[in-house]
Amino acid sequence: ELGASHAGAAPAEEEGGDGDGMQGFLGAETEWDAGAGGWRLTRCLRGLPWDERFAPPLARAGAPAEGDVLTAVNGRRLSASLPPERALSGLAGREVQLSFRPQSG
Repeated sequence: ELGASHAGAAPAEEEGGDGDGMQGFLGAETEWDAGAGGWRLTRCLRGLPWDERFAPPLARAGAPAEGDVLTAVNGRRLSASLPPERALSGLAGREVQLSFRPQSG
């Protein structure tokens, strides 16, 4: 059985599991930008401004903005064949390191 979303597919959780294998999400839409060598943020979701528990990771103060380019997840370089959703597979609920290049640079 597979669970699926707009960002990709992941194996269904096993009963009694600890969350391993759950898909992590940034709360953003991306598209590959070959010239920039990464995945450009085309839309960042903002969540509920009155309740931070429901805010996507990229809605936090100081987070990257639309137009910035995501280049790596946990030091793993992204590519056209390794999109963010694949690199975030199994990382739901865990802290990850994201590498970005600002839109202007």
